[in-house]
Amino acid sequence: GLGFDILWGKIHQQFGTGGSGSNGQILFEDSKFGLGLNAGLLLKFSDTSRMGIKYRSPIDLYFKDAPTVTNTPAIPTLPTIGMDMTVPQELSIGLFFETSKTLSLLLGFGWQNWEEFGEFSLQSNGTEVTALNANLENTWNVSLGIIFDTSETEKLSFGLAYDSSAVEDANRTVILP
Repeated sequence: GLGFDILWGKIHQQFGTGGSGSNGQILFEDSKFGLGLNAGLLLKFSDTSRMGIKYRSPIDLYFKDAPTVTNTPAIPTLPTIGMDMTVPQELSIGLFFETSKTLSLLLGFGWQNWEEFGEFSLQSNGTEVTALNANLENTWNVSLGIIFDTSETEKLSFGLAYDSSAVEDANRTVILP
């Protein structure tokens, strides 16, 4: 199968200026639509076993705004700021095995490209002023499930999953916990 993602992203960053008692603020906000692709394939090896593969493409968003400055005379205006952001691509594989009339096993594997999501580029008036790196790592996951048919109308399922972390403890921040 083939499909499309239409993603609406919004950024709303508000910063206080000045010290205690000051109500000055800088506001950066924008929203954008991004387009991505989904592709999937189901392979049936027999009546009792099959494999599914799914890919989701990255989606690029570019936010741009001239920040609004209020109640801060020392900062009358700011230049237009742009920020690139990429929603990660991912790949998933699932396996299904019916081992008997009452028992089925499921296995799943996945990978997500968070490394690219953690790299931000900021531009001012069209010129790159800084590149930020959140030091994110690509993640992977694995899962195992069991389905037990207790009757023709009821099933009992159980599963376990492990997901790796995109952030090492040393790189964890309040911005991206």
